[in-house]
Amino acid sequence: MARDNLRKKRIAIVLPDFSTGGMPRVASNLIKGLLSGYSVDLILLNTDGPIRFNTFGVRVIRISHTGRSAIGKVFNFITRFISLRSLIRENDYDVVIGYGVTVGTLVLAAHVKTRVIIQQHNVMSIENNQWGMWGKVYNYCVKHYYRRAYRIVAISSLIALDLEDNYYLRDNVEIIPNPYDLDFIKNQSRSEDVRQELASWMGQKCVICVGRFTPVKNQVRLVSMFKDVVSELSESRLLLVGEGPTEKLIIEKINELHLNKFVRVIGYADNPYSLMSKAAVLALPSLNEGFPNVLVEALASGTRIVADDCPSGPRDVFQVVLGRDNIGGTKICRMGTLGYLTPAMRRHDPKSNILDKAEACFCEAIKMALSDGSSEINEGDLKGLPGLDFKKITDRFVKFF
Repeated sequence: MARDNLRKKRIAIVLPDFSTGGMPRVASNLIKGLLSGYSVDLILLNTDGPIRFNTFGVRVIRISHTGRSAIGKVFNFITRFISLRSLIRENDYDVVIGYGVTVGTLVLAAHVKTRVIIQQHNVMSIENNQWGMWGKVYNYCVKHYYRRAYRIVAISSLIALDLEDNYYLRDNVEIIPNPYDLDFIKNQSRSEDVRQELASWMGQKCVICVGRFTPVKNQVRLVSMFKDVVSELSESRLLLVGEGPTEKLIIEKINELHLNKFVRVIGYADNPYSLMSKAAVLALPSLNEGFPNVLVEALASGTRIVADDCPSGPRDVFQVVLGRDNIGGTKICRMGTLGYLTPAMRRHDPKSNILDKAEACFCEAIKMALSDGSSEINEGDLKGLPGLDFKKITDRFVKFF
């Protein structure tokens, strides 16, 4: 009994991959916060793709390749279910922390006795509806399996509300923002390791957009919007940092609008914070988010932001400045020295170059941010931003163990 009490609790953190997106970055921060008191394993569903985020030396277990065909995906789902259930039982984990609906479904359907915590990073009623048949499967699984979770951690208030209104989950839901390692972000942002050919782009009129290239992140429309910005501010530049399925469409749009001198796509960046800190503005034109880590990371790097009031995320960042009741609507809202919030944008045909009112507001906010002569962020405006107290956020997880 004494020996058992001395044993460190075993924690498994499970994700689809550790190569792109916000979930691996958040999980990496959590691993760092847990290492001093717990034995941590990192389990990845996919064997494909590189590991780009810091694992801090924990054991990494990878399960299977990604299925390509519909039959392959079904077979993979079953294979992962069996493998994950065996891993959890064989390693006798005290707690399993799962990220995302695929992982959550697999773990909870396995009926393991281990305490399960699910991290929910998006508004599922919106996200799942974009996945066709698989979205319907996920909706069914969430309604039937998520009740088994010891806790569902929603990273924003709207995600928690979505779980309650659309999936009837309330009693086991808790709102905990993502943890951010501010010291790491600030140290990385001070780095001068910027490619020589980008040096001329960094400065007073540079707008940066960092994120995976997907329809939801809306970078193709951002290129169309930037045509309007350039027509008024010819010295402005747009730097797109990331990779993903819409990259070809983005490049085609840049060529179509003859913006090659004004817009650049540079792919994945190991240190996006250094790039952010040298830009004037970070743009977030998303159609929906879970909680946009990049907004807090940009502010921590000293860069102001322009974001649209898309479902879940930007409001949670900005409300600390003016309060929730003063945010949103049909106008551009200035959020102290942090930047601007614009009306939510909706999905458009990426082939169109005609801007609607919300997109025109986003363009105007970028112009204002580049021209208002204010570049310094007031430290007082940063106080209270979600997730900035790294230890406090980690401790809120630990209380579930």
